[in-house]
Amino acid sequence: MKTAWKTCLLAPLLLAIAGCGDSLPPEAEGRSIVHVWSGWTGDPEAAFERTLQLFNHSQSEYWAVNASTIEDDSRIMRALTAGTPPDVFFFWEPSLLGVVASHGCVEPLDERFEASGLKREEFVDGALELCTANGQLVALPLLLDVFALFYDKQLFREAGLDPDKPPKTTEELLEYTKALTRIEGNQLRRMGYFIDYPDVALGLLGARFYGPDDRPQFDNPSCVHALELIVRLHEIQGGGQEIDAFRAGFGEYTSPSHQFFVHKIAMYAVGQWWPELTERYAPNMDYAVAPFPCDSNPDGISFMGGNFMSLARGAKNPEGGWAFMRWAQTVDAQLAFAKPMNSMPNIREALEAPELRSGGKLWVKFGEVADVALTAKMTYIRPTSISAQYLNEIKNATQFAVRGTKSPEEACKDAQARLLKAWEHMRGL
Repeated sequence: MKTAWKTCLLAPLLLAIAGCGDSLPPEAEGRSIVHVWSGWTGDPEAAFERTLQLFNHSQSEYWAVNASTIEDDSRIMRALTAGTPPDVFFFWEPSLLGVVASHGCVEPLDERFEASGLKREEFVDGALELCTANGQLVALPLLLDVFALFYDKQLFREAGLDPDKPPKTTEELLEYTKALTRIEGNQLRRMGYFIDYPDVALGLLGARFYGPDDRPQFDNPSCVHALELIVRLHEIQGGGQEIDAFRAGFGEYTSPSHQFFVHKIAMYAVGQWWPELTERYAPNMDYAVAPFPCDSNPDGISFMGGNFMSLARGAKNPEGGWAFMRWAQTVDAQLAFAKPMNSMPNIREALEAPELRSGGKLWVKFGEVADVALTAKMTYIRPTSISAQYLNEIKNATQFAVRGTKSPEEACKDAQARLLKAWEHMRGL
């Protein structure tokens, strides 16, 4: 991360963004132009463009135009450091938000937020904390990713488990995983439980990644215990190498041969996009949605991510940029973008809307994930100056632990030493 940031600081030129030179329609005449940079392409980009048009027609002072960075955050970094940024921008990799906030490249939004009439209680718990760096609100969300436990009811029945009673505690998660896992000889044939992302896996199991002043605490007992649980879950299912071999024999993530769709994964921790993929690739599958089990909360736990938009320092039209960001927190705006994106609104009222809960099995299941967002305890990794390095250290520590190269305590301790050094360097200590 440090090297990438230095490269951006030294970059002398701003890369051209496709679409920036497009002519404006007659309706934009006389309006103040708001430049928005996002990373979406294809159908998601088209959905975002339609959302911008709703903003444009909701008032007569501003006209927002979108330019896609095509998932290339270096374009935004160059623009910020060259002093020629858009008004509003979205990072494709949200961990970069803490870096640019630490360098003063985004406008703090606290005063604007307080004057806007928005209320913190209107937002999903944790949504604004995900947009806070160095104690300041530096972004607003525009839809969230919310993780839940998806499970195969057919496999529950085969294992003698009640398909209407998912695990509620960590110990039950271990017990269910053991009951649902199938190992023949020395070969793993079916996983009882799986998740794709190490940071999410640790967060769901109770890891608390930061202490006061955004100080990393990966050697905290909560992180060590969470990593120990991950090791136990791997051991129950044959070990890290056996799991890697098992996964290598299947198809792409978005394909009919994904292990969950062919009854080879019984419980899967994944986000709200999963009902749409299940409808597409396994429409007849009998599955259920539940909060992830949590020892400290009867309503379970969920991990949160999402899309976050910031107002650039040096923006030519900060008032117009804020007007769009503020409008994007309305229920109409949230629903207009959420449904085509299969993403969770960050405004609680929008999460409760019938439009996201009816219209077939897909939306019934989507609504069940929305219920998780409304009631479960939320965990997340908030943006800091070392977020990107932290994610990499989590990935490496998890690999060391599940392969037995290091104990969970050693893996966490070694990673913490590097993280603390990076944190102290960024703070000038």
